[in-house]
Amino acid sequence: MIKINVKWSKYNCQWCSEEDYLITYNSLNNTIISARKEEFENMLEEDYKQLREEGFIVDDSIDESALMESYIQRRNKETKSLSCWVFVSNDCNLACSYCWEKGGLLKSNSNMNEATYKKAVAWIISKVNKKSMESLAITFMGGEPLLNIKAIEYVALQLGNISIPVTFNVITNGVLLEAEMVKKLARLNIHSYQITLDGTVAIHNSRRHYRDGRGTFDKIVHNIAMLIDEDPDASIVIRINVDKDNYKSVPYLLKLLKSLQYSQFASLCVNDTILEDDSENEFILKEIVKILQFAQKLGFHIAYGELNNCWMMSESWYMINMDGLLYKCPSMVGNKDYAVGSIDLKEMYDTYYVQIAKTPWKECLNCELVGLCSGGCPNRELIAKGAGHCKKVCRKAYMKELLKLKYNFKIEEEGVYDEDTLE
Repeated sequence: MIKINVKWSKYNCQWCSEEDYLITYNSLNNTIISARKEEFENMLEEDYKQLREEGFIVDDSIDESALMESYIQRRNKETKSLSCWVFVSNDCNLACSYCWEKGGLLKSNSNMNEATYKKAVAWIISKVNKKSMESLAITFMGGEPLLNIKAIEYVALQLGNISIPVTFNVITNGVLLEAEMVKKLARLNIHSYQITLDGTVAIHNSRRHYRDGRGTFDKIVHNIAMLIDEDPDASIVIRINVDKDNYKSVPYLLKLLKSLQYSQFASLCVNDTILEDDSENEFILKEIVKILQFAQKLGFHIAYGELNNCWMMSESWYMINMDGLLYKCPSMVGNKDYAVGSIDLKEMYDTYYVQIAKTPWKECLNCELVGLCSGGCPNRELIAKGAGHCKKVCRKAYMKELLKLKYNFKIEEEGVYDEDTLE
């Protein structure tokens, strides 16, 4: 066994694979090891120095909670990559049934004007220079961002010429991604897209439709095919929002997308639309795990967004709304009570310091996965409280299942979808 002055890290998360391997993931160091069960104790005896170096074993005297807290705070403060979401439009050409922006952001139905997007660029460059950033990531968001192509053109042209690497991404419903639009965006070095498909044709069209009720599925699929033809450098994430109304159709959608060869050029981002921690949420999360496992069987690459920590507390992550107000979370954009500043002002609002000082991880320091989720989404908890759910929203069990999937270890689960049974 290991020496007496060391101990297993309390941030080790373990599970057994069906192939008789014992898997250990450490959330403080983001490291993972695997060995057959019968070899594991011998490995500890022979290789505990390596395990110690990688953080799976620590000295008895080490206060791991203090280490974890220091790590999370350092991660929020010391990043050299600036990420800005630029909400160039508060208008949208669709009327999706579950849209979280209806209550605030989309009330204005207007675009970011020229004066504001020029100020936004100046603010971003100032932030890059002040913090000596080494890279910049810009996400164009709305509403539907492609409704304001002038703003996108200006921002991309100006920021594309700065001295550090810059990447651009567009979160779009895909309806306006026609040939000329794709060519224009490619000339701006914009090749990365997130596009939503929410099920098979009828299900998708019942959820994501034009304001007059016409469906969008065929148009989006046509545009994606054209996008791949027109831009060989295109990178596409297909987002699928899953809830009780569409989860049964998603495996059929995946089978269709495979037949269209999407697994060769697109990643999948599968998320729930539920904020409260209730029985429906638990059921949908289990279904998402089954869906993701099926997607892996079909050869899709999965974008595991839930396995990233929330960046709201980071000093290098901002949302710029079309009116120039700054926010720390996309779900709060448009609600001025949560604005943290303005591109017109040098100093941030008091709310900025309140939000970056949030420490949702403090009550979770004894959880083995806290290094992965940092205590969860503080805004999800806030919204849940507003709905009368005062219990902290915890997704530990779900995240552990995602870890198993990410590292390609089969989950022992009854009722997993099978391609041959889906007709």
